[in-house]
Amino acid sequence: MPEAEKAIQSITYNISGSNARVNNNSTDNSYNIINNDLVSKIEDLRTELHNNNNLSNKVKEESLEIVVAVEEECKKEKPNKVVVRSLVRSLPAIESITTIGASIVSMLN
Repeated sequence: MPEAEKAIQSITYNISGSNARVNNNSTDNSYNIINNDLVSKIEDLRTELHNNNNLSNKVKEESLEIVVAVEEECKKEKPNKVVVRSLVRSLPAIESITTIGASIVSMLN
């Protein structure tokens, strides 16, 4: 097939987006669970905890550990909403933190 080889000179693939990929003659059985809003809310939660001057360093440290647990649960293929809700409720009862936490829980469906 010399004619076909001459006809194809180059192929350019432009790929973008979260977890973009190309499968060429293969089967992809992976899952992509990316929710940029959820990631953003978890970061907002961290920021609120860091910036709150009314919390002791110990409470901030413990709260940030809880946020890590929330994040790990949210990364699972099927996050457990009850677990996330319980973790969020164990954070300090400050309006901004409670609001962000409620938003995180509501995103899990």
